[in-house]
Amino acid sequence: MSAKSQVRFFQKMEQLSNQYTSLAADNATIALADLSLLDDLHPEEKLPALFAANLSSAEMHKLANFSYKKRYAEWLGGRLAAKYGLELFRKKTKQTPLAPNTFSILADEHGRPYLETEFSTPLSISISHSKGYAAAYVSPRQSCGIDIQQVTSKMLNVAEKFTTETEKSLFRDSEKHLLTLTIIWVAKEAVKKSLLHDQPITFTGTKVVKVETTGAGAWKLHCDVTGNCHSSTTVKIATFNDFVIGCTEGQPHA
Repeated sequence: MSAKSQVRFFQKMEQLSNQYTSLAADNATIALADLSLLDDLHPEEKLPALFAANLSSAEMHKLANFSYKKRYAEWLGGRLAAKYGLELFRKKTKQTPLAPNTFSILADEHGRPYLETEFSTPLSISISHSKGYAAAYVSPRQSCGIDIQQVTSKMLNVAEKFTTETEKSLFRDSEKHLLTLTIIWVAKEAVKKSLLHDQPITFTGTKVVKVETTGAGAWKLHCDVTGNCHSSTTVKIATFNDFVIGCTEGQPHA
């Protein structure tokens, strides 16, 4: 992969991330990466220098475990997006920049990303990917969640498992049925990642109770979460191309 192609990846990530800064809460940041720009990468080949410079030795070791090209690109793209989100956070809060290869973003026992190195500000991180895009959210709150999902007809096959007629009726434009289903899915996935990453009850126990339209292709969903961690939370949602992306923040329960 040429140096020019590597630079293009980071330039595109900057452009995409700038478009969706409104999804991030105060002092939080969002990053979005186009994984199609990693198509020339192959797990069996040496990682290009610009990408390797953003990963710690622990992350390089983890990446080497992926032999399947799609999963390799998703994991790498997610980590690069998260590292960029951290860079944006430090700029936003006027902190001294850190070399991205000096700290690791690993996964805890729940599969949730965490910073191996302590920062002056405790941070939470969430990563998601879908059909050629990776997204990351960095927050100074104790927990956060992000989800990205392509709008496809597959949602029709599982709709009855994750939503109700009452939730769907909260949306004004009932003709955009697939979009409505995807928005609800993304909201519940983001909440699950923020609260109880590996507990199904958080997904099935999350109910959308109010929907606000905040702009063209943008919504704010108010959700109640029942079960072992009763609470309420808000998910900011936006669309781009045929994808839906959503972010939320909350308190840790895992």
